[in-house]
Amino acid sequence: MTIEEGGHFSKDNELGKRSDSTFTFSNCRYVIKEKEILKGLSGTVKSGEVLAIVGPSGAGKTMLMNMFSLTPGPGKREGRVTLNSQDLNLKIFRSHFSVVPQQDNHWAYLTPREAITMATELQHQYSHDEKMHIVDSLIENMGLSSCKDTKVGNQFIQGLSGGQKRRLSLAIALVKKPSVILLDEPTSGLDAAAATSIMTFFKDLALNLNVIIVATIHQPSTKVYNGFDLAMVLTGGKAAYFGPAAFLGDYLEKIDRAIPKNSNPAEHVLDLVNREFVDPKEVDYMIESWMAYRDRESNNPDSYLHSVAQEIAKQDGDGNPLPEPEPAPGAVSNILTLIKRHAVLTFRDPVLYLGRAAAFLMTCTFFSIVYLKARDRTQRHAPYKVFLFMWHIGVPTALGVVAVIAYNLEHLSIKREVKQGQYSPTSYVIANSILQLPMMFVLSIMALSIGGYCVSNYHIDVYGQMIVLYAATLWSFESMAQLFAVQFPNPLLGMLQYMNLWFASFLFCGIMVPEADVPWPMKMFNYILPLKYFLKSAMHTDLHQTTFSGAILDAEDPRGFSCPRNVTLDGAVEAVKEKASESHNSLACYGFYGDQVLDSLGVTYRSIKSKDTYAEDILIILAIGIFFKIMGTMMTIHSCSATMSISKPSGKKTTK
Repeated sequence: MTIEEGGHFSKDNELGKRSDSTFTFSNCRYVIKEKEILKGLSGTVKSGEVLAIVGPSGAGKTMLMNMFSLTPGPGKREGRVTLNSQDLNLKIFRSHFSVVPQQDNHWAYLTPREAITMATELQHQYSHDEKMHIVDSLIENMGLSSCKDTKVGNQFIQGLSGGQKRRLSLAIALVKKPSVILLDEPTSGLDAAAATSIMTFFKDLALNLNVIIVATIHQPSTKVYNGFDLAMVLTGGKAAYFGPAAFLGDYLEKIDRAIPKNSNPAEHVLDLVNREFVDPKEVDYMIESWMAYRDRESNNPDSYLHSVAQEIAKQDGDGNPLPEPEPAPGAVSNILTLIKRHAVLTFRDPVLYLGRAAAFLMTCTFFSIVYLKARDRTQRHAPYKVFLFMWHIGVPTALGVVAVIAYNLEHLSIKREVKQGQYSPTSYVIANSILQLPMMFVLSIMALSIGGYCVSNYHIDVYGQMIVLYAATLWSFESMAQLFAVQFPNPLLGMLQYMNLWFASFLFCGIMVPEADVPWPMKMFNYILPLKYFLKSAMHTDLHQTTFSGAILDAEDPRGFSCPRNVTLDGAVEAVKEKASESHNSLACYGFYGDQVLDSLGVTYRSIKSKDTYAEDILIILAIGIFFKIMGTMMTIHSCSATMSISKPSGKKTTK
């Protein structure tokens, strides 16, 4: 489907033609470890034109596109990249450029209508009617009417086709009303018919909206190639041709490399510049021939290359003023939109919260059944409550590793949207935190309500306190997961780091190894990880207001309690008592009151005490979570804001 002249864009001028612009790049070089990857590339593209950058693998297409999109990377970049004679920077990029990446990273559980609507709300201050008119126009003109209410989909759920996802990416890119659209391998993963259709679509788009389109193409078909206005052929970081795509055949004929009859011009020239399959001397001939032709024709007033040279010379002059960006919504509006979007995703995407909620319910219930006898508050079963609490918190926090994957995938989309100027990373962090906190309570309720209170007979009078403690601990681990999700581009590394920290928290919680026996510097893990503080307060909260059968109060015993002789397994008290110190059952005598049981257990597990430290422990757990949240926020802001500027040419040649 193509955009027809006189459609919604032109008629209503809401996504109508952009003012004339000129995108110029000159002497672009990219040096990594003293090796030149790009070697002095220059060119210019005007509004309404489509430039195709073609070349074999390793030619430098991606590096050049990374320069245009200010994508960070190793090495040093030199040259001039301007839009209307203004040097490209992050501000200009966010206002006037849109990028459609090779991989269409959409929110899988949103529909095209929802995705376009959210993008519009994040970038423009429109009334409801204006917003819906723009959304409807984009859906119609992008050929998405038939799938507007279908979820985008991913590897788990069926959704849009590859071509539909590509058109959705373009629709979201157009919401900003850019002057320049950068396309990275737009035909990748599409069949021949779909590739031809999408490139025809891009050509019509450039003409009707008067935008500049720059695309990297690996190996275009004849029909795809014929849709380009300009072509740049790269090999080894150098240009073997730049100019009108239709003139490529005439140029090759001029240098005695004519295109065979009925052959694809793009395939033919790519065969000539691919060092892996042709004599390197042939590739050098193509480069040298182009340099000679370019230098000669740059002085010919009738040549296209002469106009290119003039545009490059104008880079230091005054170009047409760039269009003023429309007023953007404020931070509060963006935060509310992000909360709305992620609330929808929370209830549709089972990975991050709903799936874990179900897993928490099943795992905690499973361990409650395994420790079924621990529901009885008897002398024999008192110590098993320690291990039950460890399982009830240990396994759910270990499942936080799932959040590392989910947040890592989410971060890819967040980076793209922030770079496109849809919102600030701070707005995302605030919205995410606001939504995250209540979900921790939902997860806590799912984990403890059935397994903890229905099966394991936790003390129901302190249900609220236990849920708050559990939610704070989950949030602390969730903050860890978010940090590692952002810190490592590869989610597997983030998962490993999370599991390492979880294991350390489990090991150094004061139960597995006595805190006093842990050598320095490993002892610091006893203080900086939250599991110890949870277990201490969870045991106290559940036990201290309860009583345990099998023991009686005894003023004569130094501990204030003793256990009868021949205490039965179910804790029944017999008439004859004997001091705990003299009883053959003394090892199973922990106390009558919960506080006495806590002190007795504390003899073995030093972190467990009868002293109420609930408020202190909550604050420490939250402080740990806040620390990881701040670190994760800083990493998110840095990652989303990372760009690589382009230095002006130094005039020095580097080693090739």
